[in-house]
Amino acid sequence: MGITVNLGIAGPDVDQLKKVEVVLADHHDIVQCTLFPLSKERPYPQASELTGVDVLLIVLDKDWQQTIELMANQNTSSPLPFVICGPDNDANITRQSFKAGAQDYIGDLYNGDAIVQVVQSAARAQSRQKLAGKGDLTLFVTPKGGAGTTTLAVNLAHILAARAGKPDVLIMDLDLQYGNLPLNFDENPNSRLARAISNDEEIDESSLDACLLRKEYNPQILATFSDELLSPWDIDAGKIDQIMDIVTSRFDHVVVDMPRSIDPIAYHPLERANRICVVVQQTLSDMRIASHYIRLLQDQGISSDTICLIINRYEKKNSIREQDFHAAFSSHEIYIVPNDYKRVSYATDTTTALTARWKNAFISRTLVKLSNSLWPLEPDNAEKKFSWSRKAA
Repeated sequence: MGITVNLGIAGPDVDQLKKVEVVLADHHDIVQCTLFPLSKERPYPQASELTGVDVLLIVLDKDWQQTIELMANQNTSSPLPFVICGPDNDANITRQSFKAGAQDYIGDLYNGDAIVQVVQSAARAQSRQKLAGKGDLTLFVTPKGGAGTTTLAVNLAHILAARAGKPDVLIMDLDLQYGNLPLNFDENPNSRLARAISNDEEIDESSLDACLLRKEYNPQILATFSDELLSPWDIDAGKIDQIMDIVTSRFDHVVVDMPRSIDPIAYHPLERANRICVVVQQTLSDMRIASHYIRLLQDQGISSDTICLIINRYEKKNSIREQDFHAAFSSHEIYIVPNDYKRVSYATDTTTALTARWKNAFISRTLVKLSNSLWPLEPDNAEKKFSWSRKAA
């Protein structure tokens, strides 16, 4: 699985360009190709021709140095990422390509899998650059189910919204069939957003605004509950990208309760998230499934730096200890949330935030500390990390 890329293939040798297009034919579902033959009279595609192109693949010929110099000059005025494809095992060409600003270099013209992987990586890098400065995106997901992910996401969103500075917070449910996020806020689920995603209708700020719950409160809620059977593989993934564009530009923080599967609905938020919180319980099976899930994320190009682990309902007497998780997930940050069944059950049943009902309880203090770790404040507000005011909740 990967993001869909509109790939421009440019170079002076038309036959080579066509061969690359044939090699990529097996990947037509995720790479759409447009050829741009170059010449002395046409050293670079016109800007109008590149509208809609995500990445440019430059195929070198014998006059490679001239082409690379041209790309270096073009890179100063064009933000379009480009990848260079040329002779294998030529360190000089590779070095000059990166010096010119290429995102990557491919030494095998006929390796379709390698080309797809490289151009998708370039497209992701460009996407992250475009999103720089927009709202912070945090995902909560459990690969096993029943780990209390929704409860954690809800309570942490409450804390984040009540912090000093009162950032605008949106909590979002992307589980089409079993999402119950609104119930945690004493709101009734509706299928408005699910219908918008599944139907042939444009999604913009106005249509998305009509799907928001609790508009007068912070956090606000966006839920995708559907009362019909919907397959994620039948959904236009581009609409999910549109939704993420809107919410991350509109809110300071977007907290997402994710479905367990890595499918077209989940993939786009996963690949653009600032952090992915994998929630597990204190069992050996949870450890194994979490390890498998994280490996799948990394195989799809998700950066390991964005992934952390939250052990929920932790008990010191359990045979699986915190150090076991540290040994198994040594390259990831690990957080511990203690087991407090009675308080959590009461808070869930009464749709009350834990920090609002028991602000001095150990679990509340732990969640506040976790919130401040996940979303550090700017130095100016560091001394006022959390406000117990319930106005924002």
